[in-house]
Amino acid sequence: MHMFIFGETMRTVFFLWVGLSSLFSSYASAAISLSATRLIYGERDRESSISVINNGEQDVMIQSWLENNDNDMVPPPFAVTPPLSKLNSKERQLLRVLFQGQGLPKDQESVFWLNVQEIPQMVDGGKNVLQLALLQRIKLFYRPAGLMGDANSAPQQLNIKLINNQLELHNPTPYHINMVNFKQGGNEVDVPMIGPGERVSIPVKNINSHGGFSITTVNDYGAIVTHQANFS
Repeated sequence: MHMFIFGETMRTVFFLWVGLSSLFSSYASAAISLSATRLIYGERDRESSISVINNGEQDVMIQSWLENNDNDMVPPPFAVTPPLSKLNSKERQLLRVLFQGQGLPKDQESVFWLNVQEIPQMVDGGKNVLQLALLQRIKLFYRPAGLMGDANSAPQQLNIKLINNQLELHNPTPYHINMVNFKQGGNEVDVPMIGPGERVSIPVKNINSHGGFSITTVNDYGAIVTHQANFS
């Protein structure tokens, strides 16, 4: 069974700072952007880095931190520096991610979230102001050395079956497969990222087990690739 690679955008979450008043004007602060949609940290790398660019006209503060993918409250074995910094208008800041060197599996990838939050400065106009700050989240993949195959060809190894109106997907590789969707004709099914060795079952309707389909996923470079295949 064959698959390939489609595009995924970074997650964004809005946080609100609300002045105490019955009427508000709005101020949306979304000046920063990131230079990549994901980070790959190889076992032999000393660090992984990404640039944060302030495209706005105002100076901002940026706060950065890492989280586990499964919402585990245990801190991941990484540090990001600087965790807090001021970023002047039209300037960029290099964020460096460092690994403490232990605590992760050697036979498969691990995934985490890098969070970069813009903290806007106070704006003029009194208390009747609603400020919106943007939190950007991208995936950080820790990749041990010596894994079989390679990440960008992993989708070709994905096993897909249709059983009793359930789409069964199995990832037999040591890499994460960044799925976007499964599509057959006019039917489109959102599919989550599938971890190493993971099996995912998704209820579907109007899928023909004898028909062709396409899969979209995302590669290491954030590029979108679509592959056509058939059930076998």
